[in-house]
Amino acid sequence: MSTTSPRDGSCDLPKAPASLKLPLPNPTLQLPSPTSVTPPFSPHTSHPTSTTFAHQVAGHDELITLEGGKWIVKPVNDIEVEFYQTLSNLDQESTTDNVIANSRQNDTLSDKDKDALKRFKRFIPGCDGVVASSYLYDRPLTPDPSKPVNTTKPPPSRSPASVLLRNIVHPLTDLHITDLKIGSVLTGPDITSQEKIERMKKVSEGSTSGSLGVRMTGCKIYRPNLPPKLLNDDIHRGETGFPEMEFDDDGYFTFPRQSLRMLQPDLFKQVLETFFWPKSVVGVYLDMLDDLIESVQAARVRCFSASLLLVHGKIGMQASTAPSHSRTASNHSTQSTNESLHSIERTTSDGFVVRLALIDFGHSWIGNMIGERIEGPDENMLKGLRNLREILTGYLEE
Repeated sequence: MSTTSPRDGSCDLPKAPASLKLPLPNPTLQLPSPTSVTPPFSPHTSHPTSTTFAHQVAGHDELITLEGGKWIVKPVNDIEVEFYQTLSNLDQESTTDNVIANSRQNDTLSDKDKDALKRFKRFIPGCDGVVASSYLYDRPLTPDPSKPVNTTKPPPSRSPASVLLRNIVHPLTDLHITDLKIGSVLTGPDITSQEKIERMKKVSEGSTSGSLGVRMTGCKIYRPNLPPKLLNDDIHRGETGFPEMEFDDDGYFTFPRQSLRMLQPDLFKQVLETFFWPKSVVGVYLDMLDDLIESVQAARVRCFSASLLLVHGKIGMQASTAPSHSRTASNHSTQSTNESLHSIERTTSDGFVVRLALIDFGHSWIGNMIGERIEGPDENMLKGLRNLREILTGYLEE
């Protein structure tokens, strides 16, 4: 059921209970929604249908989805709520320059700043509101008809609030998904525990986070997409140092998260290369990565421990015959800004839909960072993105 207001086109989402204190002028984000998009649920009806997210590859909380997978429910802290609120404010018609949703400081953004943030926002899944986590997590899940009956509740969220995000995986099939932690410095100024600062520093120094500014935290690959040479017995047994693959009954395999954390640069590049199949997607990802790097260079943001989610898969027999926009003549692709995703999406000539998005902003700021004005680009994030671009360029030249 749609709850789109005929007056302003915004979604009326359930407000957080009075006991939930969020550092926002309004504890519910009111974001403009395209008329073609149905809001996830109505506050005037029963709880929405929810299921566990089958393609989650990283993160702490177990994510759930709404409306057949169209929406992701992501538990967040107050910093991440403010981050999404500020991005939401960019779309509001207002006479004030104060678009930064931060209760601890006040700042203004110039028109140039706003334009840069709007370009940056294209790479972030659309957010349609914040609700109390208990509204969705404190209830049984709807059984998945394709699996044994399961009416258990999802694990309680550690966060009192959750945001509703567009699921960039939906409705793709034959999926390749990887979550890449970006940056060498993994803690922001909000972390005051010296124990945690030192612990995360060791994580960075002992992994490719420190050396490359990018680390794989999760990966899921559709096995039939891969050539036989990448699925030989030696790799299965891990005799080359390659992490053991874990196979499921749906044709996918994953790598144990702990083994991914311990990868060193050479092996990291080998594992990552497994993700970039078929080869037609490499040039497309490179073009999108260049666009992202350009947007980060211009935006007044600081993002610690944010992730880059890379996804490619198929929608039926979808393919493109448009002129090439990629780096190889054989990689025909089309570019479109999908308004419902707020991210760049492209399609290869062999029918693979390629999507790229920044996620996880629990330690991220726009304009100001705990009282300090942000000046210049986020070099910590750019280090990881540039090294990733260099790795992909190497794959393309092989």
